[in-house]
Amino acid sequence: MVKKLINGEQGEFIFNQKAVKYLAETLNNSSLSQIEYTCGEVTIKVSKNIPQQQMPPMPVLAAAQQVVPTSAHGPAVAAPVAAEESTITAPIVGKIYVSAKPGDEPFVKVGDRIKEGQVIFIIEAMKVMNNVKADKSGVVQEIFIKDAQPVEYGQKLLSLVKE
Repeated sequence: MVKKLINGEQGEFIFNQKAVKYLAETLNNSSLSQIEYTCGEVTIKVSKNIPQQQMPPMPVLAAAQQVVPTSAHGPAVAAPVAAEESTITAPIVGKIYVSAKPGDEPFVKVGDRIKEGQVIFIIEAMKVMNNVKADKSGVVQEIFIKDAQPVEYGQKLLSLVKE
Protein backbone atom coordinates (compact mmCIF):
# COMPACT_ATOMS: atom_id res chain seq x y z
CA MET A 1 0.00 0.00 0.00
CA VAL A 2 1.40 3.41 -0.94
CA LYS A 3 0.67 6.31 1.41
CA LYS A 4 1.36 9.99 0.91
CA LEU A 5 3.68 11.22 3.64
CA ILE A 6 3.20 14.50 5.50
CA ASN A 7 5.94 16.27 3.51
CA GLY A 8 4.18 15.37 0.22
CA GLU A 9 6.47 12.50 -0.70
CA GLN A 10 5.10 9.05 -1.30
CA GLY A 11 6.20 6.07 0.73
CA GLU A 12 5.13 2.54 1.46
CA PHE A 13 3.04 1.78 4.52
CA ILE A 14 4.18 -1.39 6.25
CA PHE A 15 1.61 -3.05 8.49
CA ASN A 16 3.29 -3.41 11.86
CA GLN A 17 2.13 -6.70 13.41
CA LYS A 18 4.26 -6.09 16.52
CA ALA A 19 2.39 -2.84 17.20
CA VAL A 20 -1.00 -4.54 16.87
CA LYS A 21 0.14 -7.41 19.11
CA TYR A 22 1.41 -4.93 21.71
CA LEU A 23 -1.88 -2.99 21.64
CA ALA A 24 -3.89 -6.22 21.98
CA GLU A 25 -1.78 -7.40 24.95
CA THR A 26 -2.07 -3.98 26.60
CA LEU A 27 -5.83 -4.03 26.13
CA ASN A 28 -6.08 -7.59 27.42
CA ASN A 29 -4.22 -6.67 30.63
CA SER A 30 -6.36 -3.60 31.38
CA SER A 31 -9.97 -2.76 32.18
CA LEU A 32 -10.27 -0.71 28.97
CA SER A 33 -12.64 -1.86 26.25
CA GLN A 34 -10.82 -0.23 23.30
CA ILE A 35 -7.43 1.24 22.36
CA GLU A 36 -6.93 3.51 19.36
CA TYR A 37 -3.46 4.40 18.03
CA THR A 38 -2.95 6.94 15.25
CA CYS A 39 0.30 7.58 13.41
CA GLY A 40 -0.08 10.08 10.59
CA GLU A 41 -3.02 8.99 8.45
CA VAL A 42 -3.02 5.42 9.77
CA THR A 43 -5.24 4.47 12.70
CA ILE A 44 -5.27 1.11 14.44
CA LYS A 45 -8.22 0.27 16.71
CA VAL A 46 -8.26 -2.76 18.98
CA SER A 47 -11.35 -3.49 21.08
CA LYS A 48 -12.86 -6.16 23.31
CA ASN A 49 -16.13 -6.83 25.08
CA ILE A 50 -15.92 -6.52 28.85
CA PRO A 51 -18.45 -8.55 30.80
CA GLN A 52 -20.38 -6.64 33.47
CA GLN A 53 -18.44 -6.87 36.74
CA GLN A 54 -20.44 -8.41 39.54
CA MET A 55 -19.82 -7.70 43.17
CA PRO A 56 -19.71 -10.75 45.45
CA PRO A 57 -23.03 -11.20 47.24
CA MET A 58 -23.32 -9.48 50.57
CA PRO A 59 -24.22 -11.62 53.58
CA VAL A 60 -27.94 -11.66 54.27
CA LEU A 61 -29.16 -11.20 57.81
CA ALA A 62 -31.44 -14.01 58.95
CA ALA A 63 -33.78 -11.73 60.88
CA ALA A 64 -34.82 -8.10 60.78
CA GLN A 65 -33.27 -7.53 64.18
CA GLN A 66 -30.12 -8.42 65.98
CA VAL A 67 -29.96 -9.65 69.58
CA VAL A 68 -27.59 -7.91 71.95
CA PRO A 69 -26.10 -10.37 74.47
CA THR A 70 -27.23 -10.30 78.09
CA SER A 71 -25.13 -8.10 80.32
CA ALA A 72 -24.70 -8.04 84.07
CA HIS A 73 -27.17 -5.11 84.12
CA GLY A 74 -30.15 -6.84 82.53
CA PRO A 75 -31.61 -9.14 79.88
CA ALA A 76 -30.81 -9.13 76.19
CA VAL A 77 -32.57 -6.47 74.11
CA ALA A 78 -33.38 -6.38 70.41
CA ALA A 79 -31.53 -3.74 68.39
CA PRO A 80 -32.97 -2.61 65.05
CA VAL A 81 -30.90 -3.40 61.96
CA ALA A 82 -30.89 -1.21 58.84
CA ALA A 83 -32.29 -2.60 55.60
CA GLU A 84 -29.76 -4.47 53.48
CA GLU A 85 -27.82 -1.86 51.51
CA SER A 86 -25.46 -2.49 48.62
CA THR A 87 -23.59 -0.41 46.06
CA ILE A 88 -23.11 -0.53 42.33
CA THR A 89 -19.61 0.39 41.16
CA ALA A 90 -18.06 1.51 37.88
CA PRO A 91 -17.09 -1.48 35.71
CA ILE A 92 -14.58 0.58 33.68
CA VAL A 93 -12.69 3.89 33.70
CA GLY A 94 -14.19 6.78 31.74
CA LYS A 95 -16.59 9.72 31.77
CA ILE A 96 -20.02 8.94 33.19
CA TYR A 97 -23.35 10.23 31.91
CA VAL A 98 -26.63 10.04 33.83
CA SER A 99 -28.88 10.28 30.75
CA ALA A 100 -28.83 9.18 27.10
CA LYS A 101 -28.24 12.75 25.88
CA PRO A 102 -27.89 16.19 27.47
CA GLY A 103 -31.19 17.56 28.73
CA ASP A 104 -32.91 14.16 28.90
CA GLU A 105 -34.29 12.78 32.15
CA PRO A 106 -31.66 10.78 34.07
CA PHE A 107 -31.82 6.98 33.82
CA VAL A 108 -32.32 6.78 37.62
CA LYS A 109 -33.09 9.12 40.52
CA VAL A 110 -33.04 8.67 44.29
CA GLY A 111 -36.13 6.70 45.28
CA ASP A 112 -36.48 4.89 41.93
CA ARG A 113 -36.97 1.13 41.90
CA ILE A 114 -34.48 -0.49 39.54
CA LYS A 115 -34.30 -4.03 38.25
CA GLU A 116 -31.26 -6.16 37.55
CA GLY A 117 -30.13 -5.59 33.95
CA GLN A 118 -31.65 -2.09 33.69
CA VAL A 119 -29.40 0.61 32.17
CA ILE A 120 -28.56 3.08 34.94
CA PHE A 121 -25.65 5.11 33.45
CA ILE A 122 -23.42 5.36 30.38
CA ILE A 123 -19.63 5.45 30.63
CA GLU A 124 -17.64 6.84 27.71
CA ALA A 125 -14.23 5.20 27.39
CA MET A 126 -11.97 5.77 24.40
CA LYS A 127 -14.87 7.37 22.47
CA VAL A 128 -17.02 4.26 22.99
CA MET A 129 -20.30 4.53 24.91
CA ASN A 130 -20.75 1.62 27.35
CA ASN A 131 -24.10 1.00 29.05
CA VAL A 132 -23.80 0.41 32.78
CA LYS A 133 -26.51 -2.04 33.85
CA ALA A 134 -27.68 -2.73 37.38
CA ASP A 135 -26.29 -6.01 38.66
CA LYS A 136 -29.01 -6.20 41.34
CA SER A 137 -32.51 -4.92 42.00
CA GLY A 138 -33.59 -2.47 44.69
CA VAL A 139 -34.50 1.12 45.51
CA VAL A 140 -31.92 3.83 44.79
CA GLN A 141 -30.81 5.23 48.16
CA GLU A 142 -28.04 7.61 47.06
CA ILE A 143 -26.23 8.58 43.84
CA PHE A 144 -22.53 9.33 44.38
CA ILE A 145 -21.61 10.80 40.97
CA LYS A 146 -22.50 13.81 38.85
CA ASP A 147 -23.14 13.95 35.12
CA ALA A 148 -20.07 14.11 32.83
CA GLN A 149 -17.53 13.53 35.61
CA PRO A 150 -14.63 11.09 35.24
CA VAL A 151 -14.94 7.80 37.16
CA GLU A 152 -12.41 5.16 38.13
CA TYR A 153 -12.81 1.39 37.96
CA GLY A 154 -14.58 0.21 41.13
CA GLN A 155 -15.74 3.71 42.14
CA LYS A 156 -19.12 3.74 43.92
CA LEU A 157 -21.87 4.99 41.59
CA LEU A 158 -25.00 4.49 43.67
CA SER A 159 -26.34 2.65 46.71
CA LEU A 160 -29.42 0.46 46.77
CA VAL A 161 -31.69 -0.80 49.50
CA LYS A 162 -33.00 -4.26 48.77
CA GLU A 163 -36.75 -4.60 49.17
